[in-house]
Amino acid sequence: MNASESARNALQHVLGAVEGERLAVICDAPALQVGEAFTEGALRLGLWTRLLELEAGPEVRLAVPKEIYNIVSSRAADIFITIFRESEKETPFRVKIINLITRYRRYRLGHCPGITIDMLTEGALALSPEEHKDLQESAQRLLMRLASAAGDPRHQPVGHRHFILRIR
Repeated sequence: MNASESARNALQHVLGAVEGERLAVICDAPALQVGEAFTEGALRLGLWTRLLELEAGPEVRLAVPKEIYNIVSSRAADIFITIFRESEKETPFRVKIINLITRYRRYRLGHCPGITIDMLTEGALALSPEEHKDLQESAQRLLMRLASAAGDPRHQPVGHRHFILRIR
């Protein structure tokens, strides 16, 4: 599947993007190809789109760049996609960005650390609209079953604690 088609499908069927909305794609140089795929997919959906490429030197990033604060505080986007190189050392940096975006509770966020172009072309994100719908329906059925789970508790040791699952 074409990467921008997969990205468009994810934007539309996972984040509920509709024509006329505003998208900000925030990525770094190692993830630029994926960021561009999301930008192309968004443009095909009729989204106003902005791509912000962050510098990605060898040092671990700690502070959120001013540009991100400006985009969030100015309400320049309805949807944010964050795509960063794979680096567990930068988890605190990512958490700061997630907290900044989600604190206002008015934005939708697709956080994609470590995503690769292969995931969009032949991997877990290479889904058609029908496949997205099927996956969402399966997840809804599972959630309904879990929500109604009751009955005999099954005790299973997990580390030093017990895990209790009630199954009907």
